[in-house]
Amino acid sequence: MAITAVSSVALGLLRGAGVPLAVHSRFRSGVNLACGGFLAFAGPGAASGACGIEVTAEDAALLATGDAWLWQGDGLHAVGSRAAASRGAGAALGDPARGGRRAAVPLASDVRVYAPRVPRLHRLAEGAADVVEAARRAAGGVSWFDDGDGLTLGLPRLRAALATLFAAECPSGEGLTAAHPDDEGLVEHAGGGGLAGPAAGPSRTERSLRAALLRIVGLGVGLTPSGDDAVIGALCVMAALGFLGAAERGAARAGAAAPERGAATGAGVFEPGLTRDAAPERDSLSRSIERVLVDEAGGQRTTDVSASYLRLAVSGAFSPSLAAVVALLGRPHTRRPAALGRPDPLRAAVTAELRYGATSGADSLVGVREACALLLAQPQPERVS
Repeated sequence: MAITAVSSVALGLLRGAGVPLAVHSRFRSGVNLACGGFLAFAGPGAASGACGIEVTAEDAALLATGDAWLWQGDGLHAVGSRAAASRGAGAALGDPARGGRRAAVPLASDVRVYAPRVPRLHRLAEGAADVVEAARRAAGGVSWFDDGDGLTLGLPRLRAALATLFAAECPSGEGLTAAHPDDEGLVEHAGGGGLAGPAAGPSRTERSLRAALLRIVGLGVGLTPSGDDAVIGALCVMAALGFLGAAERGAARAGAAAPERGAATGAGVFEPGLTRDAAPERDSLSRSIERVLVDEAGGQRTTDVSASYLRLAVSGAFSPSLAAVVALLGRPHTRRPAALGRPDPLRAAVTAELRYGATSGADSLVGVREACALLLAQPQPERVS
C-alpha cells in the first residue's frame, strides 16, 4: 500500500512543512492533514481535489489512527504512540529503540503527480452562463441558491460580491460598477456576530472587497458553505481569463512541465508558493480573503475546510473537475453532439463536478454561471498568450 497520486500543491506543502502534520479531521472517506493554513486531504479518490493525496481505504484508516504524521521524503511516518499498524499496510509499528518501525504510508515509486492547473481561456464563448446552467439542470444538480434563502438572500449577495470583486480585479473593469458599502453596516453573516469597528485595510479597494466578501463567505449549507463554493467557482473563471493576479502567478508555475508519473522528488514538479513566507506578493484579494476568514474580533468566519479551499483558489489551485468545466467555456456550444448521439464534453464535465460533495459541485457551478454572466455583460479584450 502506498501514496499512488498526489497533487503538486499538496506535495509542495508536505515537502515544505518540516514539522509533524496534525490530523485535523477524520471522515469515512479519509483524513485532512493540517499544513499551515491549508488542509491536504488523504483518501481514496483524493486525486480529484486541488490538494489531494491518493491512498487506499486501508491506508486512510491507518492515517486516521494517528495524531500527527511527518513527511520524510519517502512517505508519511507516524508521530506519537497512537498510530496502529493496519493489516497489510506494509509498515510495522514498534518501538524504534527495540528495533521496530513506526507506522508509515510510503510514496509509490511510480506515484502520479498532477498539477491542479488553472485552465487558460482567451475569452468566454457567448452564452457560456446559459450552457453551464442548462448542463447542471440536465444532470440533476441542485444548488442551495436555487430556492428559499439561497435564492432570496444568498444569490443577491453573491452577485453583489462578484460585481465588487470583478471591478477591483479585472483589467477591463471600467464597465463594471460596484457599490462601496460601509463595513460597519455589514454585521450579519453566517454564525452571527460582527466586526469590532470599521475594516482595517491599506486601500478603499481592499475595504470594498472585504465588505462584499463578508456578506457571502460562510453563508449557506454544508461543510464548505454554499457561498464559499460559489466564490471558488467564480474565482476559477477569473483565473482562467487572467484576471486574478495571485492565481495567474500560480497558473504560470502550473504551466511548467509537471510529470504525470515519476519520482515525486524529481525536477519539474509544480510547487506553488502557497505560504505567506513563500509568497510575498499578496494582492488586495488575497489580503481581503485572509481578513474575512478570521476577522479582527477573532471569530471564525467559515469552516477550516472551506477556508483552506478559498486560500487555494486565491493561489490558483482548483479541483480538476471544476477546472475541466471552465476550460470548455471558451468554445462555442451547440446541440450537435447530443443530436448526433455523441457525448457532450461540457455535460460530462459538469456531471463530474456535481459528484464533488453533497452540494459543493452544484454551488460552485452557480458561481461559474454568475461569473460568466457578469463578465459577458462587459467588453472582453482578447488575452495575449
